[in-house]
Amino acid sequence: MSQAETTKPTARQWLRYWRNSLADAESGRGALTKKALGQTDYLDRTVYRDGRLPSDHPLLQQLFAEEDVSIQIVRVALRPAVYKVLQEHGAEKRALYPDVITPLICGLWVARDGRLIPAEPPVIPRDLLAPQADDRFTLNDVAEQDRFLSKSEPRVWSESEALALLEDSALETHGECWQPYYELSQKLFDALCPKDLLKEVFVSANEARISKVDDQLGAATHIIKLYDWLSTTEQTLPLLENYALSTIESYQPCIEPLSGMMHRLGHANTQYPLAVAQRDALAQVMAMDDGEVLAVNGPPGTGKTTFVLSAVASLWVKAALDEAEPPLIVAASTNNQAVTNVLEAFAKEFEETDDAFGGRWLPDITSYGGFYCARSREGEASQHYQTPSFYREVESPEYHERAEMAFLQRARQAFDDDTLNRVDTVRTRLHQRLIARQSQLRDLHQHWTTRATLQARLAEKLGDAPEETLAREQAAAAALQAAHDAMEADLKQWQHFCADEPMWLSLLAVLPPVAKKRRIRRELFISEHLSVEGRRLIEQSPAADAPEVALKTGLGQQREILDQKQAFIAECQQRVQEIEQLTSRLEATYRALGFETLPETFDAFDQVLDTTLRFQLFQLAVHYWEARWLEACAERIEELAEQTAKGKEKPGLPRCARAGAGA
Repeated sequence: MSQAETTKPTARQWLRYWRNSLADAESGRGALTKKALGQTDYLDRTVYRDGRLPSDHPLLQQLFAEEDVSIQIVRVALRPAVYKVLQEHGAEKRALYPDVITPLICGLWVARDGRLIPAEPPVIPRDLLAPQADDRFTLNDVAEQDRFLSKSEPRVWSESEALALLEDSALETHGECWQPYYELSQKLFDALCPKDLLKEVFVSANEARISKVDDQLGAATHIIKLYDWLSTTEQTLPLLENYALSTIESYQPCIEPLSGMMHRLGHANTQYPLAVAQRDALAQVMAMDDGEVLAVNGPPGTGKTTFVLSAVASLWVKAALDEAEPPLIVAASTNNQAVTNVLEAFAKEFEETDDAFGGRWLPDITSYGGFYCARSREGEASQHYQTPSFYREVESPEYHERAEMAFLQRARQAFDDDTLNRVDTVRTRLHQRLIARQSQLRDLHQHWTTRATLQARLAEKLGDAPEETLAREQAAAAALQAAHDAMEADLKQWQHFCADEPMWLSLLAVLPPVAKKRRIRRELFISEHLSVEGRRLIEQSPAADAPEVALKTGLGQQREILDQKQAFIAECQQRVQEIEQLTSRLEATYRALGFETLPETFDAFDQVLDTTLRFQLFQLAVHYWEARWLEACAERIEELAEQTAKGKEKPGLPRCARAGAGA
């Protein structure tokens, strides 16, 4: 196996493949209008037969006119045969048949010296093959073409292979590469294109047509340009690398709600906190690394748009706290309604309260999003959304002056400070307050996390009902203590009994009658004065000095068990005390922020923070980005004046400008 076969494609090689696939798809239609035919170039059919353009052919110069000198080959679509629809009574059969068909397309590379190198197998265009979604005209069935090409697969060359072929092959041997491809394309045409139908409906134009693939792209040209830029940029592209090259070998665990609390920094309103599923998705978004992708699924009405608003709010707050560039957040869809739904939410669902920090401090800003639609739709869209024309209006010296005055006036009211006459001073004050609010959120998070950790450790010892379990443990300890005390009393009574025993009984215990009397006397004492547990231990002990040894052994065992139980209870009581102290500190911090009763569950606690502290962070971030917008525009005021004079947008305005103005 060759090195080329074992080497995995790079991300940029995938880009090139996707680019060419899209370009081929867009340029590979067989049914054409007269206008579409006019966008291709006439070619004598002998070029197709010979497999090369004459080196002095003007079309060859045209194909490479806009290419860098380092580009040695370009991609073309060659249409060897062109048929135009017959007229019937002086009119075309427009209702039944296309104006023009090109029943064969060859995807080729063209070299600077004119050589044609096969890049794709020759095909009958897919739009001329059945089945189709409607009753349009077709020449044959796609299955027949697949069967033909499976039996007679032609040799084709990738871009790198074609370049290598140019280096290794002379013009004289080029025919050996081209002739099999040419003959196969002829056989394909003869096998799959019914000549009687062609003669009945169409007339041959006796010409070939060629077009540079990039010139036939239509709306896809912008995507092709993006592919080209991605292929040449020196910037790192983690999303592309991850999408093109990564394989999922194992699923990552979701972020725990408590650990994700500090990452969720912003919220859109004071009325409706995030649901648990929305919160968990947002925590995952905020913990993602560059290049990672998260799919959030749900039927209509489950809160996906609300989740997006909180994601935007959190990303805005984070960037403001870091004093970084704001994130570029793009909402894109194949369905325009999906995009406009998000835009309408940006205009209506970011709450603007009546307090000093509520609403926008810039005049005429009605939304937190901008709509970058097709230029042909901008006139209509500008009636409802903030389109590029809106930004051209606000990015002008006149608006900037008016906006700065309004901004400073609102800032003086909000901070109750008439000395605030500079935008940078207000921005600094806003950032300081952002840091303070983040610190409050961090304190709450730290207190709750520490308490939750202690509660988890306590639950490991006492279960889900620690108070009940602790009460049972204390009752068990009391019972053990009582048993220990009873055993200790038994031992003392026995020792007193032994000390009071007459000396003669001990001295004469070797005599059977005396020994019997002594045994009976002891048994009566044990039976009448010792506890049930004491009697049990003595009865089970085989030793001669059994009573005292048995009682001491039992007492030692009870002491060990009691000590362990008491140590366990003491540790649990210490944990309970620590939890109570942390709860008191947490409640004090919570009340200091103007809240009332501390919620019992984390979900309820976190939801309160959504509609209070996180919303306040979002408000501050909004005004912070407004300040950054004013500063960015002030730095480029001359360029904005030029933009206003020409009525054409000046490229390169920093993203914070658009962020402050709601895009």
